[in-house]
Amino acid sequence: MPAGPADLKAVVGDSVVTLSWTPVAGHRYRVERADGWNNEFKRIGDGLDAGGYVDKGLANGRAYRYRLVADGAASAKTTEPVVAFSEAALPAVVMGGVIAGDGRVVLSWEPAPDAITYKVFRSDSADGDFKPIGLPVAGQEFVDESAVNGKAFYYKVAPQRRGPLGPLSAVASARPDAAMLGAEWHSTDIGSVGKRGSASIHPQSGVVTVSGSGDNVWGKKDSLQYVWQKLSGNGTITVHVLNFDNTSDFALAGVMVRESLKIDSAMALLAVTPGKGCGLVHRPTNGSDCVWAGGAGHPWLRLVRDGSGITAMVSKDGANWSVHAKATVALPEEVMIGLAVSSHHNGRLDKVLYDNVKVEPGK
Repeated sequence: MPAGPADLKAVVGDSVVTLSWTPVAGHRYRVERADGWNNEFKRIGDGLDAGGYVDKGLANGRAYRYRLVADGAASAKTTEPVVAFSEAALPAVVMGGVIAGDGRVVLSWEPAPDAITYKVFRSDSADGDFKPIGLPVAGQEFVDESAVNGKAFYYKVAPQRRGPLGPLSAVASARPDAAMLGAEWHSTDIGSVGKRGSASIHPQSGVVTVSGSGDNVWGKKDSLQYVWQKLSGNGTITVHVLNFDNTSDFALAGVMVRESLKIDSAMALLAVTPGKGCGLVHRPTNGSDCVWAGGAGHPWLRLVRDGSGITAMVSKDGANWSVHAKATVALPEEVMIGLAVSSHHNGRLDKVLYDNVKVEPGK
């Protein structure tokens, strides 16, 4: 009786399924296929003595079942069927923010169309051997908690549906350090932005670079890049604005607290602008209009959250502080607090440099 291989495998591609098996010398095989789950198997390939067959011209997204039958006898051994879904090629992932913390690196990326999961790869050098780390990720964020402080790590991400992995992304790198911002920080574009924003942290100086586009933080529709972490209860955020691009006199760079990432979320933002000094803009409730309280520009900014009370403070030197304005914002117990950048020139990125970033709960 002709022998049937027991290791039939299927690899899917764009309108194609590639079958492989380990052939037995002296025997030939035929490939049979069933379209879908209930249809009968039909012969699609005969007289095969090699260990492979390529089935082309398939409909993407449809299930196909395959089996091998050893030619030459009606009772020849038949392999167990394998199931494959042919599918269009996935595009490469576009990397987003990379934030290094104390022994941790947080990666984020843009969703790839039709991807179900993502696989993260890591290397010790940009052109080195990238090896998979961790389990497949269903979302667009991965936390590498095995990163060692003081050492540079390089990452790539590949999307996946049911079949093989898609192409690897461009390289993203980070060097974790105990003195840096922790991995609790997230980088997110809010609203309609003309260009994708990003955030990074210099491994030695701790300077935080935030690039963002967006129309404005005003009215009922915010549009900005936001680097944030969760805060439960009261707290304070302090920052020193080192430098920013002058994309507009009204471009905003500063500290923010908000209920959610929705464009009309209740929020407060203390910002410095290239041409209009400092201002506290706040939206008292979800969906309401904003209120602005302007004043002279200062490089040191601080927001104090005490329940629904918001106090905006400014300083020229980081030591002597004065109250800029106060506001009342209906905020829940847990909020998002962080750094905001809006270029006020959607389609252009405003790059802002911050240092001395500090979030202090309970103050």
